[in-house]
Amino acid sequence: MQAFSQKAGGFLTDAQIDILVRGIRAWSRPGDLTDSRPPAYAASLISNAARGQDVFAEYCSSCHGTGGSGAQSIADPPYLALVTDQHLRTVIIAGMPNLGMPDWRGYTKPLSDADLTDVVAWLGTQRRPLSASLSH
Repeated sequence: MQAFSQKAGGFLTDAQIDILVRGIRAWSRPGDLTDSRPPAYAASLISNAARGQDVFAEYCSSCHGTGGSGAQSIADPPYLALVTDQHLRTVIIAGMPNLGMPDWRGYTKPLSDADLTDVVAWLGTQRRPLSASLSH
């Protein structure tokens, strides 16, 4: 992290850099990718929204509720109207550990690229135009 070091004109002390490096290393889980391949960042498969609904029900509904409208609603029309499919895909891949949402590996089995593509497609079918979402 030389560019951030005070010695290199940055703002961070060596102690602060050590804290950041330890934190970054703590996030990694060595061996996590041994038996699985991460989904592609960008969708490259043809999606199947009907299958995505089934994948969502199996892997996501315990937290997000049936149909995505539970206490931790993801299928909230105003939210979906404001975010892109790429954003949804990124959130599913990376997870939201600060909110208790696992990444693509944190389920009974890792989500495949097809699983991810299909869930995003199904979530897209829950989207309404922003003007319709705001009138409710």
